[in-house]
Amino acid sequence: MGKICPSYNRSTSAATVKLILQN
Repeated sequence: MGKICPSYNRSTSAATVKLILQN
């Protein structure tokens, strides 16, 4: 998916990191 839309991939990664930090 990163190849299709890098910006979307970055947003997803940031959201994932936030979820990990919350847990």
